[in-house]
Amino acid sequence: MREDKLGGGKLKGACLIAFFAAMLMLMLVIPVAMAIPGKLWLEPVQPSTYVGDSGDAWLSESYVTTKTQFDLQITYHNGQKDICHLYLLVAVDRNPAGNVSVNVDGSTVGPYNGVITNNNNALIIETNPDYEYPRHGIYKYGSSTHFAVVEIEIPGDGILEKGENITVPIVIDPIASAVKVHFDAVGADCTTKKAIAFVPPSHDVTHQVPEFSTIAIPIVSILGLLFFFNRRKRRE
Repeated sequence: MREDKLGGGKLKGACLIAFFAAMLMLMLVIPVAMAIPGKLWLEPVQPSTYVGDSGDAWLSESYVTTKTQFDLQITYHNGQKDICHLYLLVAVDRNPAGNVSVNVDGSTVGPYNGVITNNNNALIIETNPDYEYPRHGIYKYGSSTHFAVVEIEIPGDGILEKGENITVPIVIDPIASAVKVHFDAVGADCTTKKAIAFVPPSHDVTHQVPEFSTIAIPIVSILGLLFFFNRRKRRE
């Protein structure tokens, strides 16, 4: 009986050790962003369409705009510390070369040399320590996605406090008709440049060029009306 109890105790001990080891491993693989309490919200100042559930991760739970020029509003929605370093992630669903040109706050974005980790996070080396922007279907290891990190100048005293927002002019020159451009952001504190705020997937922004069919229908309608009135005029 005593041997059975000892054996049972050893088994329980081994199970506890295995449990704590598993929990430790789980904590290590959880994206860094899970520990960040601060939230940034992105939204185009011009009218945009908020897309809820979608089969396209670039559009799902995102403010989608087809405007090639718009002001992007960045709001420090929730956080405990002030932000002195603000970084905008500009992601394109293909190699930008020959497909699209993006201008942020008066400067052309590039190079698109951001690194996507093998666990599908965007590596932000501008913060200290490096920050892995969490996966949400945009940053996929081995995919055709390219992204760049642009530091945004905070106007005034250079500090973005909770509840404040700034607007950044965006100009997109699409060369490929189906290109998508996605925007995320990271905020870092004033002392160590530690990442303290990010944009949750439900408050990011995507620019999408309208599909040819949505552009062609109104054009065909206009051409049809012109043809109709021209023909009618000739008859008269």
